[in-house]
Amino acid sequence: MDEVLKIFVQCIGAVAIAIITYVVVPAIKNWKSTKLTESQQDQLTFWVTIGVQWAKQWMQTSTGQEKKAQVMSWVQEKVKELNLPFTNDDIDKAIEAIYGTVKDVTGAATDTAKTAESK
Repeated sequence: MDEVLKIFVQCIGAVAIAIITYVVVPAIKNWKSTKLTESQQDQLTFWVTIGVQWAKQWMQTSTGQEKKAQVMSWVQEKVKELNLPFTNDDIDKAIEAIYGTVKDVTGAATDTAKTAESK
């Protein structure tokens, strides 16, 4: 029975990787192909990643919409403070792309830990 469960978990992992490859990666590439320079994209990625990770860690009881609104507000403040040329659409696309990546990485780490514990 344990072998069947292990195979099932591995299949779920393979499906998750396939989804990441076909959904998240193109979304990131599409977002990165905008008019922004590589340095500007890196700055936006940095600030959005910090915001998404903060929301995931500290707003666990909040809904996804509430988390996204807080991250959006915080990144908008940072953009204004640093005088960066990002639109709300740029920030929204970055949040969506990075949230998917953070969620999948966290989920994969959790699944790996659970699998290791069950042995």
